[in-house]
Amino acid sequence: MMGNYNRDSLLCNEGADVDLLKNLLTREEFLSRYVAEPAVCDGKLSSKSLEDEHALKGYNICVEDIRLQEFRRLETPPNPGDARNIKQVYLDNSANSLYPEGLVEAIMLDLKTNIYSNPHSHSPSANKTQQKVEEVRNQVLDFFEADHEEYTVIFTQNATKALQIVAENFPWSQDSTTGSSKFFCTHNAHTSLLGIRSTAINHGATFVPIQLSDDTDPILDALSYAETISSEVSRRLQPDSENSPFHLFAYPGQCNFTGQKYRQKLPLNKGPGSGNIMFLLDGASLASTSPISLRSTKNSKHETPPHFLAVSFYKIFGLPTGLGALIAKREALGVLSPQKSYFGGGSVSSISFSENWFEPHTSVTRRFEDGTLNFLDIIGLGIAINYHHRLYGSMSVICNHTKSLTHYIYSSMSNMRHFNGSPVFVFYPPRPKGGAEIEFWGPIISFNILRTDSSVVGPAIAHRVMAAAGFHIRSGTFCNPGGLALHLASHSKDSSVKSKLAVHRCGEEKDLDESGVPLGALRISLGAYSTWQDARAWLAFLIDGFVARSTISIDIQDKATPSLASMTIYPIKSCRGFRPSNPWPLVPGGLQYDRVWMLIASDSKGDNFVLNQKRIPKMALITPTIQDGKLIISAPGMTNHLDIPLTDAETGPEVKVRLMGRKSTAKCYSKLEIDEWFTSFLGISCRLARQAESESPELHLANEAPFLLINEASLQQLSFQIPALSYTDSNLRGLESAFRANFMISGSLAPYAEDEACLVQMGSQFFKVLGKCRRCQMVNICQNTANILPEPYLTLSKYRAERSKLYFGVHLTHAPELSEKPYIIDMKCHIKLIKDNHAPRETSK
Repeated sequence: MMGNYNRDSLLCNEGADVDLLKNLLTREEFLSRYVAEPAVCDGKLSSKSLEDEHALKGYNICVEDIRLQEFRRLETPPNPGDARNIKQVYLDNSANSLYPEGLVEAIMLDLKTNIYSNPHSHSPSANKTQQKVEEVRNQVLDFFEADHEEYTVIFTQNATKALQIVAENFPWSQDSTTGSSKFFCTHNAHTSLLGIRSTAINHGATFVPIQLSDDTDPILDALSYAETISSEVSRRLQPDSENSPFHLFAYPGQCNFTGQKYRQKLPLNKGPGSGNIMFLLDGASLASTSPISLRSTKNSKHETPPHFLAVSFYKIFGLPTGLGALIAKREALGVLSPQKSYFGGGSVSSISFSENWFEPHTSVTRRFEDGTLNFLDIIGLGIAINYHHRLYGSMSVICNHTKSLTHYIYSSMSNMRHFNGSPVFVFYPPRPKGGAEIEFWGPIISFNILRTDSSVVGPAIAHRVMAAAGFHIRSGTFCNPGGLALHLASHSKDSSVKSKLAVHRCGEEKDLDESGVPLGALRISLGAYSTWQDARAWLAFLIDGFVARSTISIDIQDKATPSLASMTIYPIKSCRGFRPSNPWPLVPGGLQYDRVWMLIASDSKGDNFVLNQKRIPKMALITPTIQDGKLIISAPGMTNHLDIPLTDAETGPEVKVRLMGRKSTAKCYSKLEIDEWFTSFLGISCRLARQAESESPELHLANEAPFLLINEASLQQLSFQIPALSYTDSNLRGLESAFRANFMISGSLAPYAEDEACLVQMGSQFFKVLGKCRRCQMVNICQNTANILPEPYLTLSKYRAERSKLYFGVHLTHAPELSEKPYIIDMKCHIKLIKDNHAPRETSK
C-alpha cells in the first residue's frame, strides 16, 4: 500500500480526501518552488553547490539520482516474495544515517587491498596503520573547521563515551571558600548529556538547570535563547579569583526532540567568573545534517568556539558504527589530564608493577585512548568522509536540502484538517510559518496525531501503523526528558505531566495517561538522501490514514432477522480455520476441537513456547480441518497432507510450554514425519502438540476467552472506512478472516451493536459478553497470502481507538446455566443481543 502511493492511484480510492491530495505539490510544482534553477549533476555523483541560495531554494535534485545508485534498497524491495517485503520510506535520520552502497564497496576494497595491524606494534603494517589514523584525525579536524594547532581528536566508541570522558575527568571541586563547581545544562538535553549530572554532583559540584521561564515565548530564536542562558550563567557564577573553581556548561547544537538549533558559539557575557567556565557542545544531532565550525570568530570578542565537541560518525555517514570522537581544545585537555586516574594500553608510556606509579603518554590525545584503537573503523571513517563529500559536496548543501523538505512537510501537515475543521496534528513546539526563523530549525518534526474531538491517538498505536506501512520513524521520549516534559506539559496544560514523565520508562507500551494525555510523541527526521518522493509518500499516507472524513453509516433497514452468518473452528492455534456445515458441539472451554493443538518451538535456553502468526505469518496458510474422525492438515506447495486420527493417543513426551505469560502442559506426537512436515513448510524447527487433558478449561489456547464474535454490519462499516479496500464480497470475506472470529452474526443489527450487549442468544444457547476484543497488528496479516499490510489496523486506529487500545468484536463465554441441552450450535439459529444498563467491561485480545 505505502510503497505505491502516487497522485493517480490515491485519487481513485473511494473515500480518499481528494481535496487534500490535490493540494499536495506535484514534483514539478515542488521543484519550481524549492530548486533555485534547473540543476544538472556535474559528473556521475557530484552535486551543484547551493550554499548561497535562499534556505527554501535548497532542494538538491541530484539526490534523486544518488538514491537510484546508492540506496536501491529503499527504491526496490530486495527480497521479492517476503511477507514483510514492502517498499520502505526512511524518516529516522536522527537515529542514524543510512550508508550508501558504494561506501561499503569502497571500504571493503580498501581492506582487501591493504594490510593493517595494531598500531601499537612497529611493523610495516602497524606503522602504515598509525599513519592512516593520524591522517583521519586531520580529516576530522578539517571536517569541523578546527585549527590543527588549537584542537585535537580523541576517538571514542560514540558521542556518549566522549561526554563521559569529560564528565569523569573534569576538575570538579567543592570548597567552602571559593565555592563549588557548577554544572550548567539546558532543559532540552539528550540523556547522555544530562548523564553528566550524577558524576558532577558526586564530586561536589552543583547542578544548575537552564530552562526558559513559563512566560517566555517557546519559539525564541537561537540568539535570544543564547542570551537568556548567558545572563543566567553569569548571574550564578562567583567572582574570579586565583583559586576559583572550574564550571562546565553543556548544551546541544540541535535539540533531538524539537529540531530547534542553537548557537554553536554562545555569546556569553564577560561577567564574574566567566574565565573559568568551559563549554561542551553535544553535536550528535546537529552534525548529521548541518555544518559545525570550530573556527574562531575574529570579528567578535564575545564568541568563542566550545572547548569540547562530542559526535557520533554513524549519524553523519552511516558507517562506521561504534565510532565517535571528542574534539577538544588542547588546553582544555590539559585541564582534564591531571584528573584521569585510569590508564591502560597505549595511554601510558611506562608503569611500575611493584609501586603505584605510572607515566601517562606524552601525547595528550593518546592519554585518553585506552587500549587498542578501533583502527579499521577509523580508516573506514576516512573513506566515508571523502565519499560523503563526493556525493553531496559540503554539509551546507545537505543543510539546505533537508531544510527545504522539512519546510514542505511541516507546512503541509499543519494545513491538514479533519472534516469538522479540527487540526490533525499537534506539534512540539509549533513553528513559525517561514521567514528568517526557519534558519533555527533542523530537519526534525515532533508531533502527535489528533482525532476529530482533539483527543490524542496513542503514539505507540500510530507508530505500529506506520511501521506496518513501511515508514521508518521514531516514537517515545527520544531520550530527551527535559524537552519532552516542557512541550507536552505546555500543550496539555496539565501540571502533573512532568511528574508522570519522570517515572515513565523508555519503551513502555503505556503512551497515554488515564486522562488521555500523551506520555510520548512521534518524530520524523530527514537526511541527505531524503527526496521529494519520500515527502510525498509520507503526506499522502497521513491523509489516507489519519485524516477523518465524515462518518459513514450503512443502511440496515429491510434486512433479515439477525442470524448466525458463519461459524469458524481453528483446530491449531494461529493457523487457518474451517467452517463446519453441520451443527457443532460446545464443550467446556469452547467449541469442540477449537484451538486444541499448537505448534511449539524452543528458545536458546531450551524453554518451549507457542508459535503464532505475529512471529511466523506463514502459519496463516496452514489449513487444518476435522473430517471423518481425523485432523487433516494441508498447505500450499506441500505435496502431501497429514492425516492424524483423533482417536490416536499422543505417545510423545509431555512438555511444559510458555503461553501468554503462563505455563501450560502439552503432549507431543512421536511420529517424526509430523514435525518434519511443519518444519519443512515454516522453515523453523517446531513440533505439533496437543493440550493435555489434565489442563483446566480456563487454560484454553484462545488468548483471553473461549469465543470471539463479530458483527457483519460492523465489518461492512469498517470496510467503507478503509480507503484502499475495494468493497467486493470477496474482499469483505477477506477482511472477516483477518479478525479470526468464531462467530459472525448478520441481519438487522446496527454497526457495533455487539459492544453494548451483555448476553448473546444463539438459538437455545446463551453466551455472556466478557468485553470488547483488543486488537493488535496481527489483523494486518492477510490470511490468504500471509503478506503484512497496513490495514485494517490503520483504520481501526482512527475509528475504533480508546486511548492506546483498538477494539473490534467481543469476547464470549458459554452460559450453561441459561442454555438448553444438548449444548450445540446450529448454523441456522437466530441471534438475539440482550442489553442491560451497564456496558460490558473491556478485556484484552
